[in-house]
Amino acid sequence: EKGGEEQVWDFQQVFLAIIGIIVLMGLPKCIITFVITRALGQLSIIYRRLLMPIFDLTEEMSGMALRLGNDTLQYSKVADQASGISVVRMGALIRQALDQSGGTLDFEEQQRFVNFCFSSIC
Repeated sequence: EKGGEEQVWDFQQVFLAIIGIIVLMGLPKCIITFVITRALGQLSIIYRRLLMPIFDLTEEMSGMALRLGNDTLQYSKVADQASGISVVRMGALIRQALDQSGGTLDFEEQQRFVNFCFSSIC
């Protein structure tokens, strides 16, 4: 009796496996990022600024301080109680904003929206 086994490489399966590994490893994304941030001239400078922003601690802290001051000032203008803003005041402000934007909510829907907003911040 004769017998045996012969193994043959299936190059299509090997090729598909290699492509799958490359795609899963994210190589295409790395290549595209490299090309758009380095090989497109002036456009690359724009893409690089968007994809890799420079973090400046001084600028971020000063911006945060200005936003905090502005938010505190605005909040103190709308607060109608020593403890903060009441649901009645918040409702009036939200209704005013909805009316100015041409909102189509009826009073009951507006009231549910006001209650939802007020309960989510309290």
